[in-house]
Amino acid sequence: MRVDCARALLAGLFGMVVVFAARLEARDWVVDQKHAKASDQGEGTRAAPFKTISAAAAKAEPGDRVLVRPGIYRETVAVPKSGRPDAPIVYE
Repeated sequence: MRVDCARALLAGLFGMVVVFAARLEARDWVVDQKHAKASDQGEGTRAAPFKTISAAAAKAEPGDRVLVRPGIYRETVAVPKSGRPDAPIVYE
């Protein structure tokens, strides 16, 4: 019985480590067409955001967030990846 409990505890801890490790690698991509340094060739950061949502969608990986600043984005966005059940790509 103790062995089963220990295995269950270790399995749970391993699962938590995997989830936290996935989030550590995740990043935020920023889109702000009105920013003076906005460029689709930029870094996608707050200081150097992307100009289009499409540029961020192309870079986003499971667990990432795409933060879209207010504005009117006249584009058709193809979302090449949707993430995973445990690490979706979120557009905010």
